Amino acid sequence: MGIKSDILVTQQKIKEIPENKQSMIEALENETDAIKLELEKTNVHPNINSEYLMKMGNYYHLTNQYDKAAQEYEEVLKVDPENKVAKKNKDVTISKFKRIFGSKKRIKNKNVNLISLVNNVELFFKNKKMKTKVFQNTKETEYEIRVIQDSKLKLFYGIGKALTIIIKGDPNDFEIILQSYVMWEASQPPARSHPLFVIKIKSNFWAFIEKQMNVR
Repeated sequence: MGIKSDILVTQQKIKEIPENKQSMIEALENETDAIKLELEKTNVHPNINSEYLMKMGNYYHLTNQYDKAAQEYEEVLKVDPENKVAKKNKDVTISKFKRIFGSKKRIKNKNVNLISLVNNVELFFKNKKMKTKVFQNTKETEYEIRVIQDSKLKLFYGIGKALTIIIKGDPNDFEIILQSYVMWEASQPPARSHPLFVIKIKSNFWAFIEKQMNVR
Protein backbone atom coordinates (compact mmCIF):
# COMPACT_ATOMS: atom_id res chain seq x y z
CA MET A 1 0.00 0.00 0.00
CA GLY A 2 1.43 3.40 -0.97
CA ILE A 3 0.86 7.07 -0.36
CA LYS A 4 -2.49 7.02 -2.17
CA SER A 5 -3.82 4.65 0.47
CA ASP A 6 -2.53 6.86 3.31
CA ILE A 7 -4.29 10.12 2.43
CA LEU A 8 -7.62 11.21 1.02
CA VAL A 9 -7.37 13.01 -2.32
CA THR A 10 -10.69 13.45 -4.11
CA GLN A 11 -11.05 13.22 -7.86
CA GLN A 12 -12.06 16.87 -7.90
CA LYS A 13 -8.79 17.91 -6.25
CA ILE A 14 -6.82 15.89 -8.79
CA LYS A 15 -8.66 17.63 -11.63
CA GLU A 16 -7.72 21.02 -10.21
CA ILE A 17 -3.98 20.21 -10.31
CA PRO A 18 -2.20 21.51 -13.46
CA GLU A 19 -0.87 18.83 -15.78
CA ASN A 20 2.71 20.06 -15.38
CA LYS A 21 2.55 19.08 -11.70
CA GLN A 22 1.36 15.54 -12.34
CA SER A 23 4.84 14.14 -13.01
CA MET A 24 6.17 15.78 -9.83
CA ILE A 25 3.31 14.30 -7.83
CA GLU A 26 3.89 10.83 -9.28
CA ALA A 27 7.61 11.10 -8.48
CA LEU A 28 6.83 12.03 -4.87
CA GLU A 29 4.43 9.10 -4.61
CA ASN A 30 7.12 6.70 -5.80
CA GLU A 31 9.83 8.19 -3.58
CA THR A 32 7.62 8.15 -0.51
CA ASP A 33 6.56 4.57 -1.16
CA ALA A 34 10.22 3.54 -1.42
CA ILE A 35 11.16 5.28 1.83
CA LYS A 36 8.21 3.73 3.63
CA LEU A 37 9.14 0.23 2.47
CA GLU A 38 12.73 0.66 3.65
CA LEU A 39 11.58 1.95 7.04
CA GLU A 40 9.19 -0.98 7.45
CA LYS A 41 12.10 -3.38 6.94
CA THR A 42 13.86 -1.85 9.96
CA ASN A 43 10.67 -1.46 12.01
CA VAL A 44 11.00 2.34 12.01
CA HIS A 45 7.73 4.27 11.94
CA PRO A 46 7.55 6.74 9.01
CA ASN A 47 6.24 9.50 11.29
CA ILE A 48 9.64 9.88 12.92
CA ASN A 49 11.60 10.02 9.67
CA SER A 50 12.19 13.60 8.53
CA GLU A 51 12.77 12.68 4.87
CA TYR A 52 9.46 10.84 4.67
CA LEU A 53 7.60 13.65 6.46
CA MET A 54 9.16 16.30 4.22
CA LYS A 55 8.08 14.47 1.07
CA MET A 56 4.57 14.05 2.49
CA GLY A 57 4.50 17.80 3.10
CA ASN A 58 5.63 18.46 -0.46
CA TYR A 59 2.97 16.06 -1.76
CA TYR A 60 0.20 17.83 0.13
CA HIS A 61 1.53 21.20 -1.03
CA LEU A 62 1.50 20.16 -4.68
CA THR A 63 -2.04 18.80 -4.35
CA ASN A 64 -3.18 22.12 -2.82
CA GLN A 65 -3.88 20.67 0.63
CA TYR A 66 -2.00 23.44 2.41
CA ASP A 67 -3.28 22.77 5.93
CA LYS A 68 -2.07 19.17 5.77
CA ALA A 69 1.22 20.27 4.22
CA ALA A 70 1.83 22.67 7.11
CA GLN A 71 1.11 19.84 9.55
CA GLU A 72 3.71 17.61 7.91
CA TYR A 73 6.36 20.35 7.92
CA GLU A 74 5.61 20.92 11.61
CA GLU A 75 6.20 17.20 12.21
CA VAL A 76 9.56 17.49 10.43
CA LEU A 77 10.52 20.31 12.80
CA LYS A 78 9.63 18.14 15.80
CA VAL A 79 12.07 15.52 14.56
CA ASP A 80 14.64 17.99 13.22
CA PRO A 81 14.17 21.45 14.83
CA GLU A 82 17.06 22.99 12.84
CA ASN A 83 15.62 22.03 9.44
CA LYS A 84 15.58 25.39 7.63
CA VAL A 85 13.85 24.01 4.53
CA ALA A 86 10.94 22.65 6.58
CA LYS A 87 10.62 25.99 8.41
CA LYS A 88 10.58 27.93 5.12
CA ASN A 89 8.14 25.49 3.51
CA LYS A 90 5.82 25.71 6.51
CA ASP A 91 5.81 29.53 6.41
CA VAL A 92 5.16 29.61 2.65
CA THR A 93 2.41 27.02 2.94
CA ILE A 94 0.61 28.84 5.75
CA SER A 95 0.84 32.09 3.79
CA LYS A 96 -0.82 30.45 0.77
CA PHE A 97 -3.44 28.90 3.01
CA LYS A 98 -4.34 32.30 4.47
CA ARG A 99 -4.72 33.89 1.03
CA ILE A 100 -7.04 31.15 -0.21
CA PHE A 101 -9.28 30.66 2.82
CA GLY A 102 -10.04 34.25 3.75
CA SER A 103 -12.45 37.10 2.95
CA LYS A 104 -12.58 40.66 4.24
CA LYS A 105 -14.52 43.92 4.34
CA ARG A 106 -13.32 47.46 4.95
CA ILE A 107 -15.60 49.75 6.94
CA LYS A 108 -15.14 53.52 6.94
CA ASN A 109 -16.75 56.56 8.56
CA LYS A 110 -18.84 54.62 11.10
CA ASN A 111 -17.05 55.62 14.34
CA VAL A 112 -17.35 52.09 15.73
CA ASN A 113 -16.26 51.12 19.23
CA LEU A 114 -13.96 48.27 18.24
CA ILE A 115 -13.83 46.72 21.71
CA SER A 116 -17.63 46.51 21.78
CA LEU A 117 -17.59 45.05 18.27
CA VAL A 118 -15.09 42.38 19.31
CA ASN A 119 -17.25 41.49 22.32
CA ASN A 120 -20.36 41.24 20.11
CA VAL A 121 -18.57 39.06 17.55
CA GLU A 122 -17.41 36.76 20.34
CA LEU A 123 -20.98 36.56 21.67
CA PHE A 124 -22.27 35.83 18.15
CA PHE A 125 -20.21 32.65 18.04
CA LYS A 126 -20.75 31.68 21.65
CA ASN A 127 -24.48 31.72 20.96
CA LYS A 128 -23.75 29.11 18.31
CA LYS A 129 -22.14 26.89 20.99
CA MET A 130 -18.63 27.56 19.76
CA LYS A 131 -15.51 28.18 21.84
CA THR A 132 -13.63 31.45 21.42
CA LYS A 133 -10.29 33.01 22.28
CA VAL A 134 -9.50 36.71 21.86
CA PHE A 135 -6.01 38.12 21.38
CA GLN A 136 -4.98 41.76 21.07
CA ASN A 137 -1.89 43.07 19.33
CA THR A 138 -0.40 45.49 21.83
CA LYS A 139 1.58 47.42 19.19
CA GLU A 140 -1.45 48.41 17.11
CA THR A 141 -5.20 48.25 17.19
CA GLU A 142 -5.75 44.67 16.07
CA TYR A 143 -7.87 41.93 17.59
CA GLU A 144 -7.86 38.25 16.68
CA ILE A 145 -10.84 36.09 17.57
CA ARG A 146 -10.26 32.34 17.25
CA VAL A 147 -13.36 30.21 16.99
CA ILE A 148 -13.64 26.43 17.18
CA GLN A 149 -16.26 23.76 17.78
CA ASP A 150 -15.25 20.28 16.64
CA SER A 151 -12.32 18.11 17.63
CA LYS A 152 -8.81 18.63 16.25
CA LEU A 153 -9.05 15.29 14.45
CA LYS A 154 -12.14 16.39 12.54
CA LEU A 155 -10.56 19.74 11.76
CA PHE A 156 -7.42 18.11 10.39
CA TYR A 157 -9.52 16.25 7.84
CA GLY A 158 -11.45 19.39 6.92
CA ILE A 159 -14.82 18.41 8.36
CA GLY A 160 -14.90 20.63 11.42
CA LYS A 161 -16.03 24.13 12.32
CA ALA A 162 -13.28 26.66 12.86
CA LEU A 163 -12.75 30.32 12.02
CA THR A 164 -10.43 33.20 12.70
CA ILE A 165 -11.79 36.76 12.76
CA ILE A 166 -9.36 39.68 12.63
CA ILE A 167 -10.49 43.24 13.33
CA LYS A 168 -7.87 45.94 12.79
CA GLY A 169 -7.71 49.67 12.24
CA ASP A 170 -9.37 52.61 13.95
CA PRO A 171 -13.06 53.38 14.65
CA ASN A 172 -13.53 55.25 11.36
CA ASP A 173 -11.43 53.05 9.11
CA PHE A 174 -10.97 49.36 9.90
CA GLU A 175 -10.99 45.93 8.31
CA ILE A 176 -12.78 42.76 9.34
CA ILE A 177 -11.12 39.63 7.98
CA LEU A 178 -12.89 36.27 8.14
CA GLN A 179 -10.62 33.27 7.65
CA SER A 180 -12.13 29.81 7.26
CA TYR A 181 -9.49 28.12 9.38
CA VAL A 182 -8.00 28.49 12.84
CA MET A 183 -4.62 28.19 14.51
CA TRP A 184 -6.18 27.37 17.89
CA GLU A 185 -2.73 27.28 19.46
CA ALA A 186 -0.08 29.58 18.01
CA SER A 187 2.40 26.72 17.68
CA GLN A 188 0.03 24.55 15.62
CA PRO A 189 -0.55 24.54 11.84
CA PRO A 190 -3.94 25.83 10.67
CA ALA A 191 -7.02 23.61 10.72
CA ARG A 192 -9.70 24.39 8.16
CA SER A 193 -13.46 24.19 8.23
CA HIS A 194 -15.86 22.07 6.26
CA PRO A 195 -16.77 24.02 3.05
CA LEU A 196 -20.53 23.78 3.71
CA PHE A 197 -20.07 25.32 7.16
CA VAL A 198 -18.02 28.14 5.64
CA ILE A 199 -20.66 28.93 3.02
CA LYS A 200 -23.39 29.10 5.65
CA ILE A 201 -21.45 31.02 8.30
CA LYS A 202 -20.08 33.64 5.89
CA SER A 203 -23.50 34.95 4.88
CA ASN A 204 -24.74 34.89 8.48
CA PHE A 205 -21.62 36.58 9.79
CA TRP A 206 -21.54 39.42 7.27
CA ALA A 207 -25.27 40.01 7.79
CA PHE A 208 -24.55 40.23 11.52
CA ILE A 209 -21.74 42.74 10.88
CA GLU A 210 -23.99 44.84 8.67
CA LYS A 211 -26.56 44.96 11.46
CA GLN A 212 -23.88 45.99 13.95
CA MET A 213 -22.93 48.93 11.72
CA ASN A 214 -26.53 50.12 11.64
CA VAL A 215 -27.33 49.68 15.34
CA ARG A 216 -25.19 52.14 17.25
